[in-house]
Amino acid sequence: MPFVCADIDLHALAEQIRVFSTQIENSKVATALKADADRLEMPSSNPREQIYIIEDILQKLDNYKKKEGALDLRVGCIRAETYFQEIPYELLRQKVREYLLEQYPDAEIEFSYKEEGKRLGDCAHVSLSGRPEITYHAKTHSRGLYSSTESESSYYEAEAVDLRELFVYKFLQYSGLGPEVHFAWYNERDFYIITKDVGCTESGEVEKYDYGTVKSSQNLLGVSLGAKYTELEPSQESLVNQVVRESFVLIDIISRIFELEDVITNYGNFFFITDSSGNISSFKVVDFEILNRRTTFAETLFRGFLLGTGPYRYIGFSDPISRYFIVDRDVDARKETAQEVFLPLVETFTRAIERSFQNILSLQTEIPTLDVEPLKEYHQEIQDNMSAFVKNLQTP
Repeated sequence: MPFVCADIDLHALAEQIRVFSTQIENSKVATALKADADRLEMPSSNPREQIYIIEDILQKLDNYKKKEGALDLRVGCIRAETYFQEIPYELLRQKVREYLLEQYPDAEIEFSYKEEGKRLGDCAHVSLSGRPEITYHAKTHSRGLYSSTESESSYYEAEAVDLRELFVYKFLQYSGLGPEVHFAWYNERDFYIITKDVGCTESGEVEKYDYGTVKSSQNLLGVSLGAKYTELEPSQESLVNQVVRESFVLIDIISRIFELEDVITNYGNFFFITDSSGNISSFKVVDFEILNRRTTFAETLFRGFLLGTGPYRYIGFSDPISRYFIVDRDVDARKETAQEVFLPLVETFTRAIERSFQNILSLQTEIPTLDVEPLKEYHQEIQDNMSAFVKNLQTP
């Protein structure tokens, strides 16, 4: 696998450690340092292991700070440690830059660290002469590398990409409910998801707001419950912005059909978009989690929707406004809204599902090691879930 940074000479660092070990009176420590030097140079050592080796060396050096060469050796070890920590980011940046330059050959591309989320990722800023800057959010897949060696053991232990995740991203794009999404990869493990920022359009940026921002603005939401936001009364529901009301219902249905979680309950995972007049016009789902295992079946999905229950952590969900529309609202009213907002989109969703399925299935021709059987099973589950919702909503 190619790597753009190659300014760390491990052999020279290992020799420096061996020379330093000859100055140590404690033979046990000296022998351990020599062993560390040998391990650093082993071809089988991966970056995670090399970080642990360097951390072990630095710990040993704490007892020999006044020894000649100790400071230089510490500096060399810290530089090497930083280098290994940056490898996953550099790999991502290299592949994303390569992909985006294929789309924008004359662009200048700069990166900045993403501020939130546990997955390793970056923001890519595409600058083109005479055109507004375009921002893309690039990250590893859900089974990929995490952003911290301290909290996640999988920092250098990525698994093969979950094709269901890619399928959902493409469905959201094709149905108009999510951002434009692209994929780039070295292999089935080092695989990156690149989404265009939902605030970026060809004509410039549009205003986007996460739900936390919308909730704090009476002008955007349409209603204010006061400082504590304790409860929404049925008499107030018509005061809530219509797009917001319908969005909660539609996101809930999509979450159930596609077996998703961490959408409505995570304000950073969906955004509202405003039109030129400053009114909320649509929403976009930008992130989600897929349930690890199927916890319900198609025939029970609709019942869960009506009751506001299921594997979506809605029980005990404290936000009064979204909770009202997905849990506490009158059942008949919730069903009526679902009929109004979901049924007209069934044909669009069905086409998006099939288009997305074929799109992701075709990746196997480029990455032959991909296992597509779980994707095929998931595709069938989604078809069953869609049919169950349509059938129940069309039943008087």
